[in-house]
Amino acid sequence: KYDIVGDLYLSYDADYLYFAVVVGMDYHYCPDATSLWNQCSIQINVSTEAPTSDYISQYYDWGAGAGMNKQATDDGVITQYGYAVTDAGAAVSEFYMGETGKEAPAEGTFMVVRDETNQQTIYECKLSWEEIGFDEAPTAGTQLGFSYSINARPDAGDDSWINLRMRNGGGIIGRNDLSKMATVVLK
Repeated sequence: KYDIVGDLYLSYDADYLYFAVVVGMDYHYCPDATSLWNQCSIQINVSTEAPTSDYISQYYDWGAGAGMNKQATDDGVITQYGYAVTDAGAAVSEFYMGETGKEAPAEGTFMVVRDETNQQTIYECKLSWEEIGFDEAPTAGTQLGFSYSINARPDAGDDSWINLRMRNGGGIIGRNDLSKMATVVLK
């Protein structure tokens, strides 16, 4: 029923972490800028700690309920955003996880474009190191966590909904287990 693919590209410099996600799917449904996770969109997690670090081992279980806590957001270690392009063509973002006072990325730091001819949605973003939670720009060899999910819903009349994600939810889908994020090593 679903024919969805996603390609991820990451790069960095002294000021920003850059990423692009190219999602290939033959439909697109995101009528407005609310509840992006329940429409055609992506969500990303970025962590200043590697998912295999002692810190994440201690504070991996982000959420509510017994044994779960939000220490990783209180400490500025994890940030999660959502990105989409509405059916009207407006690029939008949402802020899901992170330090109190943070907001969705400002206009000009991201772009989302739907290409109906090639049946692709292209997401590009730059996040400053400070926004992610680093005090200064990391250097080659630094390990951090990064993951993304592709949220897909064919249309409002269809109750089906699917997520394509990294292993075991990638720290986004399900219980937000931060240890399931991928480890990125800066070169």
